[in-house]
Amino acid sequence: DYLGAYEKYQRAEDETEAARVLCQSLVEKNPNEPKFQLILAEAYLRLKRLHDRLGKLGKSLAEGRAALEITKELVKQFPAVPSYRRALAISHGNLAASLSQLGRLEDTISERRSGRDIFGKLVERFPDEPEYQASLAQDHSVLGSFLYSYKRFDQARTEWEAGVNSWQRLTEQFPDVLHYRDMLGR
Repeated sequence: DYLGAYEKYQRAEDETEAARVLCQSLVEKNPNEPKFQLILAEAYLRLKRLHDRLGKLGKSLAEGRAALEITKELVKQFPAVPSYRRALAISHGNLAASLSQLGRLEDTISERRSGRDIFGKLVERFPDEPEYQASLAQDHSVLGSFLYSYKRFDQARTEWEAGVNSWQRLTEQFPDVLHYRDMLGR
Protein backbone atom coordinates (compact mmCIF):
# COMPACT_ATOMS: atom_id res chain seq x y z
CA ASP A 1 0.00 0.00 0.00
CA TYR A 2 1.15 3.49 -0.85
CA LEU A 3 0.78 4.99 2.63
CA GLY A 4 2.76 2.15 4.21
CA ALA A 5 5.57 2.55 1.68
CA TYR A 6 5.65 6.31 2.24
CA GLU A 7 5.85 5.83 6.01
CA LYS A 8 8.67 3.33 5.52
CA TYR A 9 10.63 5.84 3.44
CA GLN A 10 9.87 8.57 5.97
CA ARG A 11 11.34 6.44 8.77
CA ALA A 12 14.34 5.65 6.58
CA GLU A 13 14.76 9.37 5.93
CA ASP A 14 14.76 10.13 9.67
CA GLU A 15 17.28 7.37 10.39
CA THR A 16 19.53 8.36 7.48
CA GLU A 17 19.44 12.01 8.54
CA ALA A 18 20.48 10.95 12.06
CA ALA A 19 23.38 9.00 10.53
CA ARG A 20 24.36 12.04 8.46
CA VAL A 21 24.40 14.21 11.59
CA LEU A 22 26.63 11.65 13.30
CA CYS A 23 28.97 11.64 10.28
CA GLN A 24 29.05 15.44 10.32
CA SER A 25 30.02 15.31 13.99
CA LEU A 26 32.85 12.86 13.21
CA VAL A 27 34.16 15.19 10.49
CA GLU A 28 34.03 18.19 12.82
CA LYS A 29 35.88 16.30 15.58
CA ASN A 30 38.40 14.80 13.12
CA PRO A 31 38.83 17.38 10.34
CA ASN A 32 42.06 15.78 9.09
CA GLU A 33 40.56 12.31 8.65
CA PRO A 34 39.50 11.94 5.01
CA LYS A 35 37.67 8.64 5.46
CA PHE A 36 35.09 10.41 7.66
CA GLN A 37 34.61 13.02 4.94
CA LEU A 38 34.00 10.26 2.40
CA ILE A 39 31.49 8.60 4.73
CA LEU A 40 29.73 11.96 5.11
CA ALA A 41 29.51 12.33 1.32
CA GLU A 42 28.04 8.83 1.11
CA ALA A 43 25.47 9.75 3.79
CA TYR A 44 24.43 12.75 1.71
CA LEU A 45 24.01 10.49 -1.32
CA ARG A 46 21.84 8.06 0.65
CA LEU A 47 19.64 10.96 1.73
CA LYS A 48 19.54 12.22 -1.84
CA ARG A 49 18.25 8.90 -3.12
CA LEU A 50 15.59 8.74 -0.39
CA HIS A 51 14.46 12.26 -1.20
CA ASP A 52 14.27 11.31 -4.88
CA ARG A 53 11.85 8.53 -3.94
CA LEU A 54 9.85 10.84 -1.69
CA GLY A 55 9.61 13.50 -4.41
CA LYS A 56 11.57 16.03 -2.36
CA LEU A 57 13.60 17.22 -5.33
CA GLY A 58 14.88 20.43 -3.76
CA LYS A 59 16.37 18.50 -0.84
CA SER A 60 17.70 15.87 -3.23
CA LEU A 61 19.50 18.51 -5.28
CA ALA A 62 21.01 20.15 -2.19
CA GLU A 63 22.29 16.81 -0.90
CA GLY A 64 23.73 15.91 -4.28
CA ARG A 65 25.59 19.21 -4.31
CA ALA A 66 26.85 18.67 -0.76
CA ALA A 67 28.25 15.25 -1.68
CA LEU A 68 29.84 16.72 -4.80
CA GLU A 69 31.55 19.50 -2.83
CA ILE A 70 32.92 17.07 -0.24
CA THR A 71 34.30 14.72 -2.89
CA LYS A 72 35.76 17.60 -4.91
CA GLU A 73 37.62 18.73 -1.80
CA LEU A 74 38.87 15.18 -1.13
CA VAL A 75 40.23 14.93 -4.68
CA LYS A 76 41.83 18.36 -4.33
CA GLN A 77 43.53 17.38 -1.05
CA PHE A 78 44.41 13.81 -2.12
CA PRO A 79 44.67 13.68 -5.91
CA ALA A 80 46.57 10.38 -5.88
CA VAL A 81 43.77 8.44 -4.12
CA PRO A 82 41.66 6.78 -6.82
CA SER A 83 38.76 5.92 -4.53
CA TYR A 84 38.18 9.65 -3.96
CA ARG A 85 38.11 10.26 -7.71
CA ARG A 86 35.65 7.39 -8.04
CA ALA A 87 33.46 8.97 -5.35
CA LEU A 88 33.62 12.28 -7.21
CA ALA A 89 32.53 10.63 -10.46
CA ILE A 90 29.63 8.96 -8.65
CA SER A 91 28.66 12.29 -7.09
CA HIS A 92 28.53 13.89 -10.53
CA GLY A 93 26.22 11.11 -11.74
CA ASN A 94 23.94 11.45 -8.72
CA LEU A 95 23.74 15.21 -9.13
CA ALA A 96 22.93 14.69 -12.82
CA ALA A 97 19.99 12.49 -11.84
CA SER A 98 18.56 15.26 -9.63
CA LEU A 99 19.07 17.88 -12.31
CA SER A 100 17.35 15.64 -14.84
CA GLN A 101 14.29 15.30 -12.62
CA LEU A 102 14.14 19.09 -12.43
CA GLY A 103 14.28 19.36 -16.22
CA ARG A 104 17.70 21.02 -16.33
CA LEU A 105 18.92 19.44 -19.54
CA GLU A 106 22.27 21.15 -20.13
CA ASP A 107 23.30 20.91 -16.48
CA THR A 108 22.40 17.22 -16.50
CA ILE A 109 24.52 16.57 -19.57
CA SER A 110 27.43 18.51 -18.11
CA GLU A 111 27.38 16.55 -14.84
CA ARG A 112 27.02 13.23 -16.66
CA ARG A 113 29.99 14.05 -18.86
CA SER A 114 32.06 15.13 -15.85
CA GLY A 115 31.49 11.79 -14.14
CA ARG A 116 32.16 9.87 -17.35
CA ASP A 117 35.41 11.79 -17.92
CA ILE A 118 36.65 11.05 -14.42
CA PHE A 119 36.00 7.34 -14.92
CA GLY A 120 37.79 7.60 -18.28
CA LYS A 121 40.87 8.98 -16.55
CA LEU A 122 40.70 6.26 -13.90
CA VAL A 123 40.58 3.62 -16.64
CA GLU A 124 43.61 5.22 -18.34
CA ARG A 125 45.53 5.23 -15.06
CA PHE A 126 44.33 1.79 -13.88
CA PRO A 127 43.55 -0.18 -17.05
CA ASP A 128 43.40 -3.53 -15.22
CA GLU A 129 40.78 -2.39 -12.70
CA PRO A 130 37.46 -3.83 -13.91
CA GLU A 131 35.34 -1.72 -11.54
CA TYR A 132 36.48 1.50 -13.22
CA GLN A 133 35.97 0.00 -16.68
CA ALA A 134 32.45 -1.12 -15.77
CA SER A 135 31.60 2.28 -14.31
CA LEU A 136 32.85 3.99 -17.46
CA ALA A 137 30.82 1.63 -19.65
CA GLN A 138 27.74 2.25 -17.52
CA ASP A 139 28.22 6.03 -17.69
CA HIS A 140 28.50 5.89 -21.49
CA SER A 141 25.28 3.88 -21.64
CA VAL A 142 23.35 6.14 -19.26
CA LEU A 143 24.52 9.29 -21.01
CA GLY A 144 23.62 7.78 -24.37
CA SER A 145 20.09 6.96 -23.19
CA PHE A 146 19.66 10.42 -21.76
CA LEU A 147 20.87 12.10 -24.96
CA TYR A 148 18.59 9.87 -27.03
CA SER A 149 15.56 10.87 -24.98
CA TYR A 150 16.28 14.49 -25.94
CA LYS A 151 16.67 13.59 -29.62
CA ARG A 152 20.42 14.11 -29.69
CA PHE A 153 20.79 10.96 -31.73
CA ASP A 154 24.36 11.38 -33.00
CA GLN A 155 25.70 12.12 -29.54
CA ALA A 156 23.68 9.23 -28.10
CA ARG A 157 25.08 6.83 -30.68
CA THR A 158 28.64 7.90 -29.89
CA GLU A 159 28.09 7.23 -26.17
CA TRP A 160 26.36 3.90 -26.78
CA GLU A 161 29.15 2.73 -29.09
CA ALA A 162 31.75 3.66 -26.48
CA GLY A 163 29.72 1.79 -23.85
CA VAL A 164 29.41 -1.33 -26.03
CA ASN A 165 33.14 -1.23 -26.74
CA SER A 166 33.87 -0.99 -23.02
CA TRP A 167 31.54 -3.89 -22.17
CA GLN A 168 33.09 -5.91 -24.99
CA ARG A 169 36.60 -5.37 -23.59
CA LEU A 170 35.39 -6.42 -20.15
CA THR A 171 33.82 -9.63 -21.46
CA GLU A 172 37.06 -10.45 -23.25
CA GLN A 173 39.20 -9.72 -20.18
CA PHE A 174 36.83 -11.42 -17.72
CA PRO A 175 34.87 -14.08 -19.64
CA ASP A 176 33.56 -15.69 -16.44
CA VAL A 177 31.82 -12.54 -15.18
CA LEU A 178 28.25 -12.97 -16.36
CA HIS A 179 27.26 -9.41 -15.43
CA TYR A 180 29.55 -8.01 -18.13
CA ARG A 181 28.01 -10.29 -20.76
CA ASP A 182 24.56 -9.31 -19.60
CA MET A 183 25.36 -5.62 -19.87
CA LEU A 184 26.84 -6.13 -23.33
CA GLY A 185 23.55 -7.65 -24.45
CA ARG A 186 21.44 -4.71 -23.33
